[in-house]
Amino acid sequence: MTKHLIVVNSKHKRIINSLPLQIPDCVSPKINLVELMNIFQAGRKGTRGGHMALVCTKPTLAHDALEDGKAIPKECGFISIVTLEDVIEEILQQEIYDEMDGSEKRARHLAQWTLKKWRALVSRNKRARTIR
Repeated sequence: MTKHLIVVNSKHKRIINSLPLQIPDCVSPKINLVELMNIFQAGRKGTRGGHMALVCTKPTLAHDALEDGKAIPKECGFISIVTLEDVIEEILQQEIYDEMDGSEKRARHLAQWTLKKWRALVSRNKRARTIR
């Protein structure tokens, strides 16, 4: 969590397992979005949960490895990471723009403006050819 990392001094060379990190939930790729949303909303305390989950073909195996402080074995079939934002975007069928998406939003706006201008130019050229 950011509030824990802000006070970390780079000169101290702390190792990662000394930080109070959360262990993400492990879910099956077949979980439905509403069920996953409920898992995220549960708001677990301590080192469990958060707003991110690991998607694995064998989530129980992955969960057990994480609980034991071990790496997730290949047999778990790790597929991806899914976040609360991903789930909300899929449910709403609309992308959520946040403060980190500013450049992407500007690029999309520029692309839409360019397309509009290009269409206007093509339309003018067609009219000019028709008039001749």
